[in-house]
Amino acid sequence: MAIPVVEPERYAEQLAAKRDYLESTFAAFQPPALEVFESPPGYYRQRCEFRIWHEEDDLFYAMFEVDPENPKNKRVVRLDQYAVASERINQLMPQLREACLRSDELRRRLFQVEFLTTLSGRRW
Repeated sequence: MAIPVVEPERYAEQLAAKRDYLESTFAAFQPPALEVFESPPGYYRQRCEFRIWHEEDDLFYAMFEVDPENPKNKRVVRLDQYAVASERINQLMPQLREACLRSDELRRRLFQVEFLTTLSGRRW
């Protein structure tokens, strides 16, 4: 499984390909015309989950990239920012990392974090 790559300059092309794929897949059922709602070309995920990777006294957000030829072979990929995630998540990522580095308890015991944001910016 590859880590998603954001290519905003290809958004229209990718959306058209997805629409064409869906229309051809369901054509035999004669569905009504497909209604497509565009998303922003980047910073669109409101929810993300990251592993927290520890290296000595440091920690960082990580995902794993799986080798397609050997799925047991995984490579740790450090993420300081994540263009798929909402702008708010990208703002929070370094703030949370810094707070964790200042806390001995969190720096040593935190192994996963989930971010959840809203389109409205509402705080719970």
